[in-house]
Amino acid sequence: MNQITVYAPAKINLTLDVLNKRPDGYHDLRMVMQSVDVCDKITITKTNAKDNRIVSSLKYLPSDGRNLALAAANRFCEKTGYSGARFAIELQKSIPVCAGLGGGSSDAAAVFHGLNKLLNLDVPLSSMLEWSLELGSDVPYCLAGGTKLAEGRGEMLSDLPPLPDCWIVLCKPPVSVSTKEAFGMIEASRLKHRPDLKGMHEALESGSLANVARRLFNVFEEPIS
Repeated sequence: MNQITVYAPAKINLTLDVLNKRPDGYHDLRMVMQSVDVCDKITITKTNAKDNRIVSSLKYLPSDGRNLALAAANRFCEKTGYSGARFAIELQKSIPVCAGLGGGSSDAAAVFHGLNKLLNLDVPLSSMLEWSLELGSDVPYCLAGGTKLAEGRGEMLSDLPPLPDCWIVLCKPPVSVSTKEAFGMIEASRLKHRPDLKGMHEALESGSLANVARRLFNVFEEPIS
């Protein structure tokens, strides 16, 4: 097999809480995360080029190591010791950029899964989770997907009861806020309102979509709105 196509689903935060700033500069988080059906499409092809390369349907996206999909391919080859063919990555974007939907992180996760299957390496998910954290705090969750409680920087994942089947409307206004900018706006100690994590867990456990909807909350609503 010389080519594979994989899909990178967006994620939403049913709840998001920022607890404190860590000595390493990151923040401790507590989030209930959920995959949704909006996806980027990624085609990975073996090539005879000297380096891994990427082209995107959005021309303003970087085509160097700042692009998480390309960074993921480089890291996967480094960590597995693979030194055979290089890879051409074609990225068809459908997930809005700078919208908190994890598009770049999900692209990276999809490249990990795609290369693992394309090269028939059977790298365990646990290893890819470890490798992925240096690419971004959301990448471990995007590798796992589903309905998860994410803690720490986002790498500590716990299964939660699945969100009941439903339609979700995603609205992206003509405003973009980068992750770095968003965290620069927030002071955890001054937050007046926090998510009801216990209530969200109980709502998921009971399968009550109405109760889930009542407990949707993201602390970034306060500084960004």
